[in-house]
Amino acid sequence: TLIRAAKALCAEVEFSALDATRADEEFLIASAKEAEACGAVAITLCDDAGASLPAQIGALVSKIKAEVQIPVFVQPSDGIHMAVASALAAIEAGADGVKCAMAGGDAMMTGAFADAIRTCSAQIGAETHLNNTKIHAGIEDMLSFLRHEAYESESTISEKKNILLDSASTISQVAQAATLLGYDLSDEDIA
Repeated sequence: TLIRAAKALCAEVEFSALDATRADEEFLIASAKEAEACGAVAITLCDDAGASLPAQIGALVSKIKAEVQIPVFVQPSDGIHMAVASALAAIEAGADGVKCAMAGGDAMMTGAFADAIRTCSAQIGAETHLNNTKIHAGIEDMLSFLRHEAYESESTISEKKNILLDSASTISQVAQAATLLGYDLSDEDIA
């Protein structure tokens, strides 16, 4: 139902199977097939718990890829410090892509993944055109920005922490929150 509703609003709808690595396999396969039938253009298998071994994630990718015709991505977590190995196993098993993050919690980090791909791409049969220098420079730029943000005035930080929006929020309240977060939205964007 959600995929059909989203499909009515935009052409590219992705089905993200949260906690896929702990789901019942038959249910996950049925869900992936139904998502594709309803118009999803990609599937992402998420290892939210971060407790799966690389071989398990690779096997899961193989099973889902055998059942659907759309791209299958993985989003490994680094809960047991095996996200990069899991991502490489998923690629070797046929995953069409891997999702990672620049920073944050148990997410697989972009820099670590880029380094692994640069080193192991030939071994797993993957082709890459990653520019590791730019990736690492981007990470450093982001970290520098975050350190700069840490020196904001206490009142600005307090205001940002107090932004509360819900379904009853007005357009002007949303626009005000966006301005407080540093966005300069046009009238068209606000609309």
